[in-house]
Amino acid sequence: SAERVAEDVLLKDLLNRFLSSLPVSTRRIFVLRYWYAYSLEEIGRMQGMRRDAVATSLYRTREALKTFLQKEGVTV
Repeated sequence: SAERVAEDVLLKDLLNRFLSSLPVSTRRIFVLRYWYAYSLEEIGRMQGMRRDAVATSLYRTREALKTFLQKEGVTV
């Protein structure tokens, strides 16, 4: 439906705004995990980080995304 398409476009815009607000390294970790589906270990090797540091970064970024979306009026 047209409403669903409009919601998808809005969500895409919000996600792009959120991602562009992140530091490059944080954005890279998030995209590698949730767009390219790399494992935590693979991301750690690519970024020169421990697996636990990658997991912590992803957790904090997800929490920040949740807060951002809620402030924008999106029910999470």
